[in-house]
This record gives sequence, C-alpha cells and structure tokens, in this order.
Amino acid sequence: MYTTLIAEGMPLGLSFIEILIHMFNLAILIVGIRLLLYKPVKKFMEKRALQYKQAEEESEQKKKEAEDLKLQYEKLVEDSRQNAITITKEATVSAMIQADEILENAKNEAERRLKRAEEEIAHMNALHKEELSDAVSDLAVDMASRILQREVKPEDNDDIIENLIRKWKD
Repeated sequence: MYTTLIAEGMPLGLSFIEILIHMFNLAILIVGIRLLLYKPVKKFMEKRALQYKQAEEESEQKKKEAEDLKLQYEKLVEDSRQNAITITKEATVSAMIQADEILENAKNEAERRLKRAEEEIAHMNALHKEELSDAVSDLAVDMASRILQREVKPEDNDDIIENLIRKWKD
C-alpha cells in the first residue's frame, strides 16, 4: 500500500494524500501551538503589561501625592516662618510696652519718693525751727533772768518772744 501512495511523477515523491496528511498535521500543529503556547504566552504578556501599567499608574499617583505633600509641607513651613516673624514682632512690641510701663512706674515711684522726701525735709525743718525757737526762747528767758537777777516766767514774756521769733523766721 505504501508503494501505491507514492506518486511516481510528483515532486519530492509525495502523493496528494501525503500532502493532505502533512497539511492536516501542520494545521493540528498550528492549532496546538496556538492553544498551548501562543494564547498562554499572550495572556501572560498582557497580564504582565497590565501589571506594569498599574504599577506605573500607581507610581505616578504616589509621585503626585508626594508632590502634593511637598507643596503642603512647603506651605506649612512658610506659614510657620510667617507665624514666627509675627510672634517675634508681637513679642518685641510687648516687650517695648512693658519696658515703657516699667520706666513709667519707676519714674512715678521716684517722683513719689522725692515728694515724700521733700515733705519729710520740710517737716524736719519745721521741727528744727520749732526746737530752735524753743531753745532761743529758753536762752532768752535764761538771759533775761540773769540780767534781772530774778526769775522770769516764759508766760510773762510770751509777746516779746513771739515777736522775736516771727522776725527770726522771716
């Protein structure tokens, strides 16, 4: 039977049936390769491409989030700097106001103490003048009593002494 299938006048010594069998085998091989290799490899490649695309999208999203965070942090830093400048200015103004208040209080206290010291000096001068006038009165009475060789009471000479004291005070 093999000899009958071989065509004697055909190129390569193949008969029409052998060519059909080879074509059928080739079709089965192509279908088998397509089912067993091409489709799974294609599926794998598509899946891998999808994973890469998702990873790239995720990376872009993370990059955008990082940039947004960076902008937020930069804004926060700038706001913090502005707050620090504002707080520093407010503290400086507050310190100046407190310094002015302290100086004003010290000035008022100094004026009050100076006024009290002047009042005390005036009071002490008045006391010293009174003591001095009493001492002068006693001295005058003592001198008068020695001059007269008799005892003179201060009440007797009050008018004279008061006139002398008034002249002496003025």
